[in-house]
Amino acid sequence: AAPSYSEQELPLNPDDEALEDGEFFETVGVVAELAQDADNIVDALDDLEEMAKAATRVQSHFRGHQARRTAQQKRRGGGGGEGGR
Repeated sequence: AAPSYSEQELPLNPDDEALEDGEFFETVGVVAELAQDADNIVDALDDLEEMAKAATRVQSHFRGHQARRTAQQKRRGGGGGEGGR
């Protein structure tokens, strides 16, 4: 198979690319700001999960309320329509 475009145009030679210590790849430590950003993202996702659970709980309670109200109206013979408030 023919080499890909990048292999034709940009050959990688570890001898040419080596750093002073002879390493081909450089490892970089995590910057404190990036770590704080990651913590903020985790906190935001946790908050979002809690908000979603709360919203689901509110919706569930409202559906239960609506179902009880509709059942009560049907028992009274009101039919459960919007006009029977």
